[in-house]
Amino acid sequence: MASRKPPAKNSLACRVALLQYDTIMRDLRKGFTLREIFIVIIILGLLIAMAVPAVMKVREGSIKNQVSNNLSVIAATGRAMMLERNVESISFNELPNLQDKIKPVDGEDYSVLVMSSKGGHLTVTLSSNKTVSYPYQER
Repeated sequence: MASRKPPAKNSLACRVALLQYDTIMRDLRKGFTLREIFIVIIILGLLIAMAVPAVMKVREGSIKNQVSNNLSVIAATGRAMMLERNVESISFNELPNLQDKIKPVDGEDYSVLVMSSKGGHLTVTLSSNKTVSYPYQER
């Protein structure tokens, strides 16, 4: 059997053989290296670390908005009840059916609220020890 000579380095056969070798090696190396996976995990961690404070800020703003809306409803109902009953002050517990309609959003206690006919602020403390205040006008 005659031995074959390897193709010359610049020959067409050598180039074709190298292209076939590259194709075979690319097919064998399917998937990602550990380094590539590690870099993706680091990038995802950084993105999440940047997003969490923004999400918390939006959530906190939403809670304050809901509590402020609740205080607005309490103030409007309280003013109407003080006019109807012709009294100088009224507490949250004296407002009809409001206890069922207004639920605490973040652990605030509305039962301690007392409104005066002279106007003022309704203020509640959230579970995070932050306060939300709503000003109301005199009747």
